[in-house]
Amino acid sequence: MAGFTTSGSIPIPMLYFESVGSGATASAQFHPILRAYITSEYQESEILRSAVAWPVLWERNLPELDESSTWALSRNVSTGEFTLIQV
Repeated sequence: MAGFTTSGSIPIPMLYFESVGSGATASAQFHPILRAYITSEYQESEILRSAVAWPVLWERNLPELDESSTWALSRNVSTGEFTLIQV
């Protein structure tokens, strides 16, 4: 299991390999694509064990984004459509 951590904290899993035994190795290709989805089917910090079964709201190549950026999520009340824009 690979994860993120802050100083002195317990790692938060971000990648989980099922059925990989102790002492075994696994490799993954890293394609840094950041995707946003709108759904109530997942809980915060839940490990995603398979592909998300919802349409992608927004998708960006992570290396092309600024190191620090701010985004605004809005919902059109007439259509129910969500948008995510950089502010």
